[in-house]
Amino acid sequence: MALDFSFTEEQRMLEDQVYRWATTWLEPQMEHMYEVDEMPP
Repeated sequence: MALDFSFTEEQRMLEDQVYRWATTWLEPQMEHMYEVDEMPP
C-alpha cells in the first residue's frame, strides 16, 4: 500500500503559513541563544 503525499492547494497554503510562522517565531529565539552563547538542551 503506497502512501500518496500529493497535497491539495489548501494544504500547501496551510503548510506555507505554518512554516513562515515557525521561522518568524524561532529566529529571534535562536538569535537570543547565540547572544548568550548557549544552545537549548
